[in-house]
Amino acid sequence: MAINVVSDDEGRIKKQKLLLVTASDIENTMQRYGYNQECRDIISSEHLLFEGLLSRLPSSYREYSDFLADKPF
Repeated sequence: MAINVVSDDEGRIKKQKLLLVTASDIENTMQRYGYNQECRDIISSEHLLFEGLLSRLPSSYREYSDFLADKPF
């Protein structure tokens, strides 16, 4: 996990751990949501889901993000 430095409401600096999403996490998520192979190939070839963005979103919105969950959809 990487460290993201953010400030709180009073301007104090605090450190927040970033979740690092990997290519295998993306593949597992596509499998969890039932994407067929053609969709997976398009997503991969067009770089529609990339690790940098997907690492920032769950870290910023942990209470709302279910991206890395492993429960059945």
